[in-house]
Amino acid sequence: MSAGTDWLGVFIGTLLGGTASLVITHLYFVKGKGLQRLTQFLTYNIEMAMLPNIYTNYFNSSPKIHLHFDTKKKKEEHPHLSEFILPVKHLAPGEEYTALFRVSDFGMDFYMAEHTNAIFLNEEINVKNEVFGFMSMPIKIPKSASKSKYFLEFKFIDAKGNAGAHSICFYPAETDSLKTKGVFYSVS
Repeated sequence: MSAGTDWLGVFIGTLLGGTASLVITHLYFVKGKGLQRLTQFLTYNIEMAMLPNIYTNYFNSSPKIHLHFDTKKKKEEHPHLSEFILPVKHLAPGEEYTALFRVSDFGMDFYMAEHTNAIFLNEEINVKNEVFGFMSMPIKIPKSASKSKYFLEFKFIDAKGNAGAHSICFYPAETDSLKTKGVFYSVS
């Protein structure tokens, strides 16, 4: 007799191997959020390699204003500001700058510029989509800037109607930075 395929062994091996794969997948990727962590790791490293080449003035310049906002305290389904960047450390009255900013929305239904409303000095600012989830907008500090505070107001709304808002305060450079948190401008 010739040796044939042991189909019972193949069936048992397939069943045991498949069961082990399902258990590992469930434990690591579903319960342990392994796929989410892997995706975040890869995204972060790709961004760190690409952003300095795309946004040279923002990521290769020093000094600069680079604000990160804690997203863990926010409701995950509501869009919220997560990052704001200006390529200079102090803003001068009468000058116009282009700011980059990014919004986080874990519901994945936030369509960037079309769902963003930015207001500075009671005027709506034109927001444009950029790459890597960034948006840009012009900010002009008034020539008459003195020791006043100026607020940049953001309002976000996603496709499901979940809303989020954020405000950034622009302070004169002489303000005690230990008591205030915001962006400073130089007063001439």
